[in-house]
Parts: sequence; C-alpha cells; structure tokens
Amino acid sequence: MGDGRIDEHLIASVLHLVQQRAGDALCPAYGVWAVQHMDYARAPGISPGQKLGLDAVPLFRPQTVILVLYANDFGPNKVSEDSLDTATAAIRINPYLPRLYQVMSKLVKGDSIATRWSKKPFLFLPTSASARSPLHDDDFVEHVRNFVSPRILESMKRGHFNPFVINEYTNYKAFLSRTADMSNVIEHTRNFVKAHGSKLMVVHVPYKGQVSDYYLEYVKQYDENKRPTSLMMDEYQRHAESLRVACEQFDVPFLDVTATLRQHEADGQRMYWNYDEHMKASSYLIIGEEIHKFWRNTDSQAAGN
Repeated sequence: MGDGRIDEHLIASVLHLVQQRAGDALCPAYGVWAVQHMDYARAPGISPGQKLGLDAVPLFRPQTVILVLYANDFGPNKVSEDSLDTATAAIRINPYLPRLYQVMSKLVKGDSIATRWSKKPFLFLPTSASARSPLHDDDFVEHVRNFVSPRILESMKRGHFNPFVINEYTNYKAFLSRTADMSNVIEHTRNFVKAHGSKLMVVHVPYKGQVSDYYLEYVKQYDENKRPTSLMMDEYQRHAESLRVACEQFDVPFLDVTATLRQHEADGQRMYWNYDEHMKASSYLIIGEEIHKFWRNTDSQAAGN
C-alpha cells in the first residue's frame, strides 16, 4: 500500500523485480492506492483510497502488508472506527449471470452490490481550460504570475507541468514542522491486518528537501519564498520520528529510507526529479532493494524466534 497512483505501483513492481533477482520464489506484489494526499478537513478519519487498501487485505490475504508512507501522508491523530469496517469476503461477479439479475438479487438480500464502471482516458495533468486545474481561476493566475517563472507558468497552463506544486516548498516547510502522533493509525492498521492473518511493516519515504538542499534552486522557481532554507534539520524530521516511536510501541517493523537517500545524494546521485516530488526510476529500484532486504531480515528474525 503506497502513496498516490504512482509510488505504490512502482514500488510493488520493483519489489517483484528484486524478488526475481534474489532468486526468491515468486511472491505476488500488489500495489494498492492506499494513502492519498489527505485533506481531513473534508474527509475526516480516513481517505477513500485507504478504505480501498483495507478492503484489499481480506481480498488477497497477503502474508505481509507493507504500508509505504510518503512525507505528505501524515494526517489525522485518530482513525474513525467506522472507517475500518470491511467486507470479510470478496464479492466476485459471475460472468454467466445477467447483470440485472445480480443487482436485483443483491437488493432483495440486502447485500452490497459490486459496481462496474468505465472511464474515458484523460490528461493526467489538466490544462488551464479544465476546471480540475487551479489555473482555471483567472484571479489565481494573476496572483501566481508574480512569483512563478513565466516559462513554468506557461507549461502549467498547457498541461505539461504539474500546477499543484505551486508553493510546494512553503507548504512543506509548514507541514513538516507540525507535530504528528501516528500511534492510533499504526495500532488500528496493525490490528486490522493481524485479524486477517497478515503482518504489518511500515516504510517512510521523505520529501526531496529532507534529503538534499540541491533541489531548493528549482522549487523556488514556483514558490513565493525566493530564499528557501534547508529542510534537513531535525525540526523537519518530526513525522518520521513519530512514526518510528509508534511502530516501536506496537511492535511493528519500521524502515526509514531517509539515511539511504541522503547518502546517495551526498555521493552526487540525484534521487528525485528536479521539478517533481517523485523519485527517479533508478531510485525506486534502490528503495525496492532496501525494502526487500528489510523484509527478508525481519522475516528471518521472526522465523528464528
């Protein structure tokens, strides 16, 4: 389970590749969009994406659930009990029965109806003509024109550059400095996966500004703060520390890849894209190897005990 629509599938695919390289018996690695950018003012307790991730546990009944939390995934201090209610058995569609019969029989029994839907392809990054883009608002465009590089702003309008990264540095600086207590989230997630015969492991992936100051020169091109300072100090690592303490409290194996990424950055290897929050493909492979090694070592220790 991972962050957004990108990290979880990349990490799952990389883990599968690493397993093959290591000569492991092939273990399916499923990427589940489990933790999205959390706006708890509108969706308190848990995100719809997290609910999907929790429903996948009773469906696949994995041996291990690896929860990968990116730097922007630290939201609520409490998890709503209702949000952890899930189906105990997967609901599968019978292809030989008419759809109308399936729907009506479920309605009569008062059961949940397995939905079907399709969606036409659309641009991942919206143009300014789309209501999905913040640049659809002319007043907002006039405001950001004062500090966003003209070249970048035009690319954002055309849908060639992510418009949601405007003021990325300023937002992260404020967000990372806040305290976060993840104990309730870890406790409930551990109890949930344990009830379905799975073990929980947690991995923390930091924001690029937490591993190197190199990227400051780029983020300031679309940020109001034109003199950004380092986010590598301890005061901006509170979330990872909170996660470590919570995992230790509830006996959940925890891996923070910050030190690994910092070392590679110090050696001159750029792990993230200059103008994007995500890591490069080669970086995901490095992280996948770290997670695989961590999983193997943890699994071996458990077997030895």
